[in-house]
Amino acid sequence: GSAGGFTYSLTRSLETTAPQAGSAYHLVLDGLVGGHSGSDIDKPRGNAIILMAQALQAIFGADLVQLASLTSGRLDNVIPSRSEAVFVTEKSRADV
Repeated sequence: GSAGGFTYSLTRSLETTAPQAGSAYHLVLDGLVGGHSGSDIDKPRGNAIILMAQALQAIFGADLVQLASLTSGRLDNVIPSRSEAVFVTEKSRADV
């Protein structure tokens, strides 16, 4: 069987800004089970992209986080098991 799917491309202009004052961090979420988005979607597996976003929200709440990069997954039909975020925040390591 097949879960079906499609691929699309979205292009839009991006305005970049200089990093804010603060500390830069590299946060890695790794070791999840992952899986195929068709055959494993009904299993209780964490999605590293969603969990990374939830972790950043839980740690920083409404505080300003300037995201430099977010990478996760290598294929478009996978439940990603790893995610990496690089970001700058005014919060110090002691506050986190």
